[in-house]
Amino acid sequence: MAPEFVQECTDLSVLKHSTAQLEVIAAGSQPLQIRWFKDDEPIKYGKRLKMSSDGEHCSLKISPVETSDQGMYKCVISNKAGTQSCEAKITVEGKC
Repeated sequence: MAPEFVQECTDLSVLKHSTAQLEVIAAGSQPLQIRWFKDDEPIKYGKRLKMSSDGEHCSLKISPVETSDQGMYKCVISNKAGTQSCEAKITVEGKC
């Protein structure tokens, strides 16, 4: 079964130094590969950016949020039957 989003990520507006979390729910034949991108560049995970996934529920957590985290985020899910993606914009408030 080709991958599909049961729930897509949605735009977020967050305060600087707070926590942002983008979440998706995916369905499709296992195994599903889930990848996150920011402004079309693969995300480099680390202390502030973490991905968690149980195969269907997947989230990208950013904490603490910095001004540089503002941008377009894309989640790409794929398996042998195909690929789907969704996008969400993160806006950071309190930039000064």
